[in-house]
Amino acid sequence: MIIVGNLKMNQTLEEASIYESKLTNSGIIICPSFPYLPIYKQNGYELCAQNVSEYNDGPYTGDVSASQLKSLKVKYVLIGHSERRHVYKEAQESLNNKVLKSLKQGMQVVYCIGETYEQKQNNQTFQTIENQILSLFNIIDNNDINKIIIGYEPVWAISDGINPGATPTNQEIDEVNKYITELVKEKYNQNIKILYGGSVNLNNIEQLVKLNNNAGFLIGGASKNVEDLLKIQEICKQ
Repeated sequence: MIIVGNLKMNQTLEEASIYESKLTNSGIIICPSFPYLPIYKQNGYELCAQNVSEYNDGPYTGDVSASQLKSLKVKYVLIGHSERRHVYKEAQESLNNKVLKSLKQGMQVVYCIGETYEQKQNNQTFQTIENQILSLFNIIDNNDINKIIIGYEPVWAISDGINPGATPTNQEIDEVNKYITELVKEKYNQNIKILYGGSVNLNNIEQLVKLNNNAGFLIGGASKNVEDLLKIQEICKQ
């Protein structure tokens, strides 16, 4: 089972070093802030960048390109996370460009999708999911689809550090996973891996591991505590 720990904008240099030392041989894919990628890289962890530029190189102060990430042996990159879509207002065209640049460098993409609370209330969940998938998949080579992992994160379920988020029922997640699986198979004749994200923690993981068509978890807030992250992984192995 795939476990991805998204550390978001957390950790000092000292904290990253301590955290890293406790992850030895865990097999967890870790997403640290850009400055700390080398700390995790030096001990052979599979790395996932939290973002990537939509440009190859050039005068884009503050951006980090796919080629730069590749030079650090970063294997995965998160693209389309709800915080990028809704806080930073990243447009679908920008997300598409980021995916294309990452695929060109041979990286695998964790492409995040999910509906807002308003869309859920208006019965637009499946339409939203479909739009987010087709907008990307229609412009990439069919053979590259197997390099993409879907991260399904209902926006209304994600903890923002202030509000804890609300975990959907397994039935709700299963219905979305089934829809995604069938959509990609029907449109592109490809199988797709799906990770569930959205307030995954020690309190709900024993229920979430029972999900169908689910390849693992994208864990945000709970990953800040390395002991909690390792406990979650252990439960997933049982």
